[in-house]
Amino acid sequence: MQYHFKDRRGLVEACLNRHSKVVQESWIEPLAMLRRENMLTVERCVGLMVSSVVRRAHHEDGGAAYISMCRQLLVHPTIRLMDTDQVKAEGARAMGQAIAESVAVPKGFTRLYTLRLAHLLFHSVGDYLEFGRSKVSREAFEVDLVRSICGWLHSTEEGAAQAAT
Repeated sequence: MQYHFKDRRGLVEACLNRHSKVVQESWIEPLAMLRRENMLTVERCVGLMVSSVVRRAHHEDGGAAYISMCRQLLVHPTIRLMDTDQVKAEGARAMGQAIAESVAVPKGFTRLYTLRLAHLLFHSVGDYLEFGRSKVSREAFEVDLVRSICGWLHSTEEGAAQAAT
């Protein structure tokens, strides 16, 4: 293990990147197209993000394990998901920028909102895989999750506007 990955963090990064790269690469061109066509909205960004993560969660080669790992690393004391290479990758940066262009984030809250968004996304998808897959269709789950995340993002926008007055 040490020969290939150097340490435990290297192994974790390799596992994350194997799945995250596929997910995030699927964001780049659609986001660029939405931007070119002046159709970039928070709903479209979140919809793209949710559908790609849910699709990967259903991947037969470790998709559910990828979601589980992301959930665990959100609260891990030494290897935090928000400090991994996947968060700094081109796709993550493009998605973060697109969402930031679509909704007002109060000054100083960017990292907190990014972490909260990751919690909502990965914990919700993990809960769906664990408890809801047999009761709720994938499409209905995706629509509900997009609405939930967008509702939260829009409520923070309203809160930021109230705080500014």
